Amino acid sequence: MKGGRVAQGDQGDQGDQGEQGEQGGALKGLPVLLGLVLAAVICYFAWEFFKEGSGPIRDRSAARQGRCGTVTPSPAEQAAARDDVAAFLQGRKAGAAEIQLSIPVQFHVIHDGGTGNVAESVLRSQFAVLNDVFSPHGITFTWYAAPTRTDNKSWFEMELTKNQQHSPEEREAKTKLHVTPASVLNVYVSGTKKYLGWATSPANLASDPVMDGVVLSYQSLPGGVEPYHLGLTAVHEVGHWLGLLHIWAGGCGTHGDNVDDTPPQAEAREGCPKEPINSCHNDRPDVDDHLTNYMDYVDDACMDRFTPGQFKLMKSTSGSYRPALVVD
Repeated sequence: MKGGRVAQGDQGDQGDQGEQGEQGGALKGLPVLLGLVLAAVICYFAWEFFKEGSGPIRDRSAARQGRCGTVTPSPAEQAAARDDVAAFLQGRKAGAAEIQLSIPVQFHVIHDGGTGNVAESVLRSQFAVLNDVFSPHGITFTWYAAPTRTDNKSWFEMELTKNQQHSPEEREAKTKLHVTPASVLNVYVSGTKKYLGWATSPANLASDPVMDGVVLSYQSLPGGVEPYHLGLTAVHEVGHWLGLLHIWAGGCGTHGDNVDDTPPQAEAREGCPKEPINSCHNDRPDVDDHLTNYMDYVDDACMDRFTPGQFKLMKSTSGSYRPALVVD
């Protein structure tokens, strides 16, 4: 009996120790659980704050890197371009608004096997988007010839270099494929991943005509990957090709983006802004930033405008550097 009682006592002690061990283990796990819950709450509110572009303007270097790789001309280059455009307009009786442009477009599809070999119907949709945006304002695009198609993995993966210069692969592809850059917009559709697209400056046409044109990721074409699926990357890049800068170029400085009716803007904007913001107060009148301008970094669904001044600059710049496009 005694041995039985001792055995029962041992079992009781062991049961108490087991319960205490389980409770201790649960208590030890509690801080981890609370930490996970707190992290989830923080992530939720951070997502709600930033997901639709309702957060503050972010630093330009932190803006979506993949939106555009076009290099902003230096202040000296911008000053020279302003002089060239002014000289062109001086020799005309009519103003910039009356200039009409007709731009033949040649698409070059560069693919890797079946990847990126987009159908002509997609290219036609992209072509239609360009005309929908530009043609009501005197800039019309025409279909030049059937798209070229090249299966080349190296060209398909072309990227800008670290300092945003043209790569050997891009130069090789354009040297082989380009057609009459002085009078045709060459659009190269590829698998670039670092940026959705980039364009050359009209001021560089004379010195390096082979490189002239626009490069687009095939995923930025109509029906591509959201939120850049409406074909407006091409609108943005063609704006550069016709002489526009990013709307936030120059920040709050004197010349800004060289357009009189776009207010200065301190930084790039991304996402889908819901609330107005005024990042610079040196414009007169002092107005809000144009957060839905095609030359910003916002999502395709939230881009909806060029200003009259931007259309005038595109036309006058083209008249200065791409006179073959002027039809009036």
